[in-house]
Amino acid sequence: IATVTYMGTGEVTGSVQRSFVIAPASVEGASVLGIEPSYQFSGKAIKPIPQILLGDVELSSGTDYHLQYDSNLNAGIATITIEGKGNYTGTITACFAITKVAYDLSGVSFEDDQVTYDGKVHRLAVSGSLPSGVSVSYEGNGATAAGVHAVTAILTGDDDHEPIGAMTATLTIEKARVTAPEATDGLVYTGKIQTGVEEGRQYGVDGGSATNAGSYEAVAELDDPDNYAWDDGTSEAKKVSWSIAKATLRAAYVSEGITYGDLPELAVEVSGFVSGEDAGRAAGYVAPQVTSSATDAGSYRLVPMGGKANNYSFDYVPGTLKINRAVVVVVANAASKVYGSHDPKLTYGVYGAGDGDDIGDVAVTRSAGEAAGEYEIGIQAAGTINYRVIPVGATFIISRADYDVSGLVLADGESIYDGAPHSLSVEGQLPEGVGVWYEGNGKVDAGSYRVKAHFVVDA
Repeated sequence: IATVTYMGTGEVTGSVQRSFVIAPASVEGASVLGIEPSYQFSGKAIKPIPQILLGDVELSSGTDYHLQYDSNLNAGIATITIEGKGNYTGTITACFAITKVAYDLSGVSFEDDQVTYDGKVHRLAVSGSLPSGVSVSYEGNGATAAGVHAVTAILTGDDDHEPIGAMTATLTIEKARVTAPEATDGLVYTGKIQTGVEEGRQYGVDGGSATNAGSYEAVAELDDPDNYAWDDGTSEAKKVSWSIAKATLRAAYVSEGITYGDLPELAVEVSGFVSGEDAGRAAGYVAPQVTSSATDAGSYRLVPMGGKANNYSFDYVPGTLKINRAVVVVVANAASKVYGSHDPKLTYGVYGAGDGDDIGDVAVTRSAGEAAGEYEIGIQAAGTINYRVIPVGATFIISRADYDVSGLVLADGESIYDGAPHSLSVEGQLPEGVGVWYEGNGKVDAGSYRVKAHFVVDA
């Protein structure tokens, strides 16, 4: 209600007061300007300030009207209610959209990863700081077995943000690598089981052990080929060649000495058997032997040969066969002749030589001289390669010769005593070198006497 007072002026004095009513104007027909059709969600209440025109009059906020905002925080349709005040009355509303905004995922990543199988569960994870209100879940995550695994990260936000697309990455679980087994070198037959290819933690071995010497092929197979591979990346069974060498037997010819004509033993001494084996127990054993064609006296280097055994090789050690010369006795045969005759052929006997064996040249001689008597018969013999000669001498006798006295006569004689000695004498020519003397000669007295002539030869 307004009051108007009329005051007199000049000659008019006094006042008159009258009242009248000024009704507030309605804002319902006002124009609302300055509000955008939409605003991006910011996480804060959005309060755009409108310009209100009622006709040509711009109304003043707080004086002519006040504002009330509804649903102006989250994405959606927000309203502004303009309610007149003071000189204005009534309400009008205006709307604007709060649009969803995309999350800032510039610092968020979902990367591929590669690990090696270890029997544990492996997962991928989004890295970086997720915006507030964003959660993540995974599909295909949490793998244990070797292989290539696709993992999806599902990011979920609120209704005020644009939906977040799924992120994908690959989890590769490589097969764990296993070092392939190798053959054990230097195995030699021992008579016991030996392992040439050892089993491992992640694989088994078939054919990796044996007892006898020989070449073998072991097969190594992975226990879990789906999750393990060899160093070269393969998972197939591996073949490994290995061997057990033969043990060495020492076969030595036992040196010996014999006499020519005797047979050697040709013994071979074998040593080096293992695990209590001997010639009778060793598999496939054939004893080595020594052969010799040597017959003449001398030293011979002989090497054994021909030994065989399934699990042994042979180291042949030579020895010496010494064949000593045999002793042969050559005995000169005694010989003789009569004085003045030719020497007979001197002979000898051989004792100790084999039938038909050559004992070398033998010379038989006697000491010089032709007078009756005894002489030494000697043997000269150097022997041969196979015989050493022991000479045994003998005696050569030259006996006196028998003289021819057939022309000699010792005749009876007769004499008349005359006081002188009387003798008989041999008549005829005495052989050269023969003398005579008489027994019973030179008798004086008469009588009959026996005279004996004695012949004397040279000494």
